[in-house]
Amino acid sequence: MKCKNIGLSIVITFLFFFTLISCTERQVIREPFVPSPKPCEIPKGNSLDLVIEGTEKALEGNNCDEEFDKFYENILVAGEGNRDIKNKKLIEDFLVWCINNRTLNKSTGERYYASYFSYKFINTEDFYNTSSQCDKIKSILRNIEKELQQKDRGLNRICGDKISYARAYKLKDDLELVFKATCEASGK
Repeated sequence: MKCKNIGLSIVITFLFFFTLISCTERQVIREPFVPSPKPCEIPKGNSLDLVIEGTEKALEGNNCDEEFDKFYENILVAGEGNRDIKNKKLIEDFLVWCINNRTLNKSTGERYYASYFSYKFINTEDFYNTSSQCDKIKSILRNIEKELQQKDRGLNRICGDKISYARAYKLKDDLELVFKATCEASGK
């Protein structure tokens, strides 16, 4: 009889401890969940890291190249919601990823980056002989103004880099002055 009582006691004790262990909460550290988007689906969210990760998953091998502007705009919006100088590097790394995965060619990737995150203007790179461009001066100045707005968004509102934006603004003023003075001096 004692053997049955000992056996029953062991079973009851085991069940008690099993119930006690299963009822205690276990802390589980989880990585943020990034659902795999459908091909060419633009990821939603406010975290720039997660939006970039979702964008890479959506673009990877899905022939979404014609939709790239929409993806990039979405990344810029996410960056605006989280102003930080680190955003410049995150977006640069994303564009390098796009180049390495043949979503963009190198010159296009560089233009996407420089338009928003460099104080230098890409719209003036081809104008070594300023006086020959006088017939296009209004168009050139409009393009510079448009690019300054992109730099305001990238440098100021996404990165919080007011110093680089101030450099871009001063450079825009200097370029306008040089273009106008050169064209006036050449009589064009």
